[in-house]
Amino acid sequence: IHPNFQANFLAVVPSKTTPILLYCLIGKRSAGLGTALIDQLGYENVCHLTSGIQGWKKDGYKTVKYK
Repeated sequence: IHPNFQANFLAVVPSKTTPILLYCLIGKRSAGLGTALIDQLGYENVCHLTSGIQGWKKDGYKTVKYK
């Protein structure tokens, strides 16, 4: 994990037990980041959308546009 990302992430999520949900377009990048957060930084409660936001939408779940 890049040191700048690590510093910014630790400032926002200081507790290793905080639940973290990651997502990306298809699930590949969020899986890699989740593994790194667990293996390199010791976070304990990390999960991700396996099929990404595309899979979420395909399964009929709604999204909200970012403003």
